[in-house]
Amino acid sequence: MLITGAYGSGKSTLAAEIADLLAERRVAYGAVDVDWLTWFDVPGLEPDASRRVYLDNVANVTRSDRDAGVRHVVLAVAPRDRADLDAVREAAGMPLQIVRLAVPLGWTR
Repeated sequence: MLITGAYGSGKSTLAAEIADLLAERRVAYGAVDVDWLTWFDVPGLEPDASRRVYLDNVANVTRSDRDAGVRHVVLAVAPRDRADLDAVREAAGMPLQIVRLAVPLGWTR
C-alpha cells in the first residue's frame, strides 16, 4: 500500500495504525515513512543524483523487507508530482495499491 497526501495529512499516522493491525494479526509486514529516506545532504550533490539516492533508498528498504519474508508493505509519502509517485512505485519493486488522503481546507487536528 502506498499512502499519499499533503504534508501533515496523517499519512504516517495511518501507516503506523495499519502496521499495528498487521502486527496484531501476526502478518509479515514492513512500514516506512518514505519522506525520511529523502533526509540526507551531500554538499554539491546534483538534484538528479540526490533523487537517485532517494529512490535507491526506497528500493533497498523494500527489497530487504521482501528478502526477510515481508509480503505486505505500507509506504507513506508526499510525492511532488505524478512522476515522483510513479518512480516510488517502480523503486518499491512490487505492486502497490495507492491510497490518497485528502483533508478539507482549514482542517486541524
